[in-house]
Amino acid sequence: MKLTGLIAVATFIAGAVAQTNFDLSTLNGTWHAVGLQIGLYKKMFAVTKIYGVDVNCPRILIAGHSTNASYIEPAVQIGIHNNTSSSVEKYDVSASGVATLANVSDPTTASFSAQLSIPSAAKGKIANHVHMLDAAFSGGSAENPLPHGPDYQATVNIRLVSSKNDGNNDAMLLSLSDISKTQQQQQQQQQLVRRDRRYQALLVKDRNTLDEQSLNTITTNHPEASGLVLVNMCSQ
Repeated sequence: MKLTGLIAVATFIAGAVAQTNFDLSTLNGTWHAVGLQIGLYKKMFAVTKIYGVDVNCPRILIAGHSTNASYIEPAVQIGIHNNTSSSVEKYDVSASGVATLANVSDPTTASFSAQLSIPSAAKGKIANHVHMLDAAFSGGSAENPLPHGPDYQATVNIRLVSSKNDGNNDAMLLSLSDISKTQQQQQQQQQLVRRDRRYQALLVKDRNTLDEQSLNTITTNHPEASGLVLVNMCSQ
């Protein structure tokens, strides 16, 4: 058996064992960002100012894909100001991917190896020189998450937490690190690595919002979340 085959089998066995300690189905659903790392929030705000667009409703859809992997679809809503019609044209921009269970610390904490395929965007421009996004994105599906292969890979760490300190894990701390741009097939050894970058977000299901007291409860119990600020970007 080739080395790649052995690695694949080992990964599957490790994931299957880890699955007994972490219920992957608890992640299923659409999670909306209610807290963002301050640096990430400033970058998103800067984009709105520089390019004259609105960035709203950052979220991620998670659905079971296999015994040790989940289909993931990070998405954000982009609002482009049309100066001619004095209106805002909204587009949902999403990426397709798969996250494979890599390690479990406890029943609420796990790390994943993620691969993402980024959708394409049109090159047309509007009056204020913002790239117009194509409404017909060609992304993946739960059955075929990466139809064109992965463009990016990263490590995703997830911790389920309670915002009321009552044992009900109603929120998720998510961190993204070891981000690299994957060159397809024979060019994979030439990677644009961004391992110095680490992004963190706090997410809840069904567009629920958290107040400062809930955030304080989370940061008290989980000091690694102390750099988060509350956001309400999905009210519409």
